[in-house]
Amino acid sequence: VSAKKSEFDLIQNTSMSNEIIDKHFEFVGSIAVNRINFLYENADVMMNISDLESFSNNYMEAWKSALPQICSDRDFAREICGNSAIYVEPHQPKSVAEGIARLCEDYQLRRELATAGKERIKLLPSAEARFSEIFRLVNKYV
Repeated sequence: VSAKKSEFDLIQNTSMSNEIIDKHFEFVGSIAVNRINFLYENADVMMNISDLESFSNNYMEAWKSALPQICSDRDFAREICGNSAIYVEPHQPKSVAEGIARLCEDYQLRRELATAGKERIKLLPSAEARFSEIFRLVNKYV
């Protein structure tokens, strides 16, 4: 979890057991750029349960690291992730818990999601192709 434990403690439901949280989550705080790959490679799943997306690379980084994903059931996430994620309602804890449980219980599903992510990353343009397209657009409007 890319937050500090103290930040989580401020918003946590008091009925939630700290023992359970401490057993299953590692709070790493801010992540230095040179640690991102390490975190993805040592994670079991990438979970992005937000209402809005702002041009992050989280989905693509998870694909590259062969991580299954749990994402918000929102149009932007479905458009980006397609069949490489399972979708949950971020404002319904039961939905999120069911998504986590589903992934924990189904090894084949985790493999299928990771494979689908590997296929989606192949569809992305190369750095050269992205540069060419950006250059073309800049020249079009300059």
